[in-house]
Amino acid sequence: MKLISVMIVEDSRVVREFLEYIINRDPRLKIVASVGTGEEAMRVLPQTTPDVISLDIRLPGMNGLELTKRIMVEHPTPIVVVSSDVEDEELKISMNALRAGALSVVQKPVGLSHSDYDQMAESLCTKLVLMSAVKVIRQRYGTRSDAITIGDEAITPPVAAVKSSNKQPLILGMVASTGGPSALVRVLNDLGAEFPAPIVLVQHITPGFMRGFVSWLNEVVSQTVIAPINDEIMEPGKVYIAPAHCHLIVSEKGKLRLAAGTPVSLQRPSGTVY
Repeated sequence: MKLISVMIVEDSRVVREFLEYIINRDPRLKIVASVGTGEEAMRVLPQTTPDVISLDIRLPGMNGLELTKRIMVEHPTPIVVVSSDVEDEELKISMNALRAGALSVVQKPVGLSHSDYDQMAESLCTKLVLMSAVKVIRQRYGTRSDAITIGDEAITPPVAAVKSSNKQPLILGMVASTGGPSALVRVLNDLGAEFPAPIVLVQHITPGFMRGFVSWLNEVVSQTVIAPINDEIMEPGKVYIAPAHCHLIVSEKGKLRLAAGTPVSLQRPSGTVY
């Protein structure tokens, strides 16, 4: 079985060695580079060509957001952002890195003696394995903000088809997984704040980052984004995001109900539960 090659980008030597320990213990992974700055990462990336990158977002010099942009322009590679904080400015940078092309954000594993160590270490390694299989696309910045490049061909995603329809939807449902935040921002801004129906969204993201994700979306899209409570009545032009670990169900009376339920297709929330 071919091992999945990983580059670690982490400025703290202690944390970098800790991540090396975690990743080296996983039989699916091997480390091909471990560096402390974005500049060093860009120097060794062409020679090491990792399958996936574990990226600390707060780096000296070129920060993780700028590094993500450089990588996605020059050497497109799946990136997993490893963040130490789910509440502060670091989280906003992490979310903007997702918009720039990173695929996922996970919380930095805690120490060996911590009760959550095994779960967080396994989550990180599994995320690296899964993201390594994603075919990423070359980003093109400084032209159209919504343009992407596949090979040498620039492509602009079409405006959401619902705009051209004469029928007004009662509710718009959206589901996104890996790489979803970037696409969601484009679609929601295309729909605009005057979209005539409530929008219900399921986004698969590490649970600890959901609150920050809602806050970040409110800064980058034109709609009001809400983490709903039970029996909340939906309003047109607002986006309601399913909370972590709960399905979001729409009642016949237009209310939203949070349901623990069992995972569907290994997911809770699931886009097929409505």
